[in-house]
Amino acid sequence: TVVPDLFEGKAVEPQDVVFLIDTSGSMAGASLAEARSALRLCLRHLREGDRFNIISFNSVFDAFSPEPVLFTQRTLEEADKWVGALSADGGTELLAPLLHALKNAPNAIVVLLTDGQVGNEAQILREALAVRKRARVYSFGIGTNVSDALLCDLSRETRGAMELIHPGERIDEKVTAQFARAVAPRIEEVSVTFDGVDVQELSPAPLPPLVDGEPWVLFG
Repeated sequence: TVVPDLFEGKAVEPQDVVFLIDTSGSMAGASLAEARSALRLCLRHLREGDRFNIISFNSVFDAFSPEPVLFTQRTLEEADKWVGALSADGGTELLAPLLHALKNAPNAIVVLLTDGQVGNEAQILREALAVRKRARVYSFGIGTNVSDALLCDLSRETRGAMELIHPGERIDEKVTAQFARAVAPRIEEVSVTFDGVDVQELSPAPLPPLVDGEPWVLFG
């Protein structure tokens, strides 16, 4: 069925975006350099009125700001400098920085880049879902030694998305393409009715949102 453009004239609401970047020792070299590049490109996709924050984590975590800041030319320049000073060292402790992000911005778009494996996957998923409100997590697993099941569950349960970046693939290209979809206008709480036909076993369930410029496919 052909429908009118649902997004024509639809105002884009300001959004909170929090970037979580793994700076553990295994990210040293090309991985961290490409992750920095991806972060900087994503920052330039933000719009007037948006707020953002950046959290780096290894054995401990550090935040660009105590809470999300308004996106301006000044905060962009300050973030560029902060990202440029990141270095890789230590292990991968995800729980504390993820909870910090979700508590400070419970409705945010959370972009997580990590190449590490964690041992407390069930605890991370349980506590993250307990504190979020409408936050969506977009996870990027870098390399072959990553907690892909956790990243998949986080993204699925928060209605975000997850991508794996294999050795040799460009990190920045995948991250910026997914980020553009994450911040695109969307319509939530979609429902579907069928006229004249009995349809069962719908997939995906629950129904995904309508995202501007993206195909929406439902099987039954």
